Amino acid sequence: MHTLELWLHMAWMLFTMRRMNGPMPRHSQDSPKRGVSMVILPLAFVWLLGVPFVSQASLGSGWLVTGEAVLVGSLILTATNLWYASLEVSRRDAWRLFLLAFGIGWAAEACGVHTGVPFGSRYVYHAAFQPHLSGGVPLAIPLSWYVLVRLPVVLLRRHTWSLTTRSLLCGLFMAGTALLLDPLGQSIGLWHFAIEDGARLQVLNALGWGAVTTLITAAYFHLGRSDQLEARPIDERLESLLLTMSAAFHALAIVAAANRFGNAWPLIASTVLMLPCWWVWWRGRIALVVPSKCR
Repeated sequence: MHTLELWLHMAWMLFTMRRMNGPMPRHSQDSPKRGVSMVILPLAFVWLLGVPFVSQASLGSGWLVTGEAVLVGSLILTATNLWYASLEVSRRDAWRLFLLAFGIGWAAEACGVHTGVPFGSRYVYHAAFQPHLSGGVPLAIPLSWYVLVRLPVVLLRRHTWSLTTRSLLCGLFMAGTALLLDPLGQSIGLWHFAIEDGARLQVLNALGWGAVTTLITAAYFHLGRSDQLEARPIDERLESLLLTMSAAFHALAIVAAANRFGNAWPLIASTVLMLPCWWVWWRGRIALVVPSKCR
């Protein structure tokens, strides 16, 4: 069996097994344990897949440093996030964000590949980064848009601030993500820009990531405002575990970037731009914990 077919088969089996298991009962005593295993096992597996990318290796230089590894990681992360999102609010709400992030993310990437808008320059993806959708965009890229956009949405979901405020905060978070992940992706060889314009290009690219994310989340918050009012954490420990694993992925990316570039400013700028969403989540978490301790 071709390597890509093997990875896809493994990812599809994982996703199918979850569907067969059905949604986790909200009030079952076994649900927290089951939920923890369904979060930590696939995410730990994907985290381990990312470890070989920490070194100076480039795409295709090792049997794990491949486009297939990136694709299967994206598929598993997508399945895990869809599963948790369907419990957090509803299946309809989970698929709403997925379709918006996948569709708008793909359209933005296809436009960027051919025109450079909105990311500052035209670029091309590595030929081994397969399979490609129309427009020259690998399947893993719009899947990754969903996974990345969902994190600030989770961090902000306890707050009823205006649509504009929440969308802009999500865009700010993703601009910070771009400053970290885009140079990392280029150094691995996943893509490269048609021009090399240093810091200026990275700033324009980050603004593009932020603008696309603001559009995705504004549409999501507007279309799903009635569903999102019902959002409640399934289990505080499960939510904390999911966010801890997200932080572990961020830490892995920071280590990889520090190892590859030896330049601290993108890492500092990235962290600063992400902090507001994490601070909002922390304040909301404290607001829930303190009353519970008083009762």
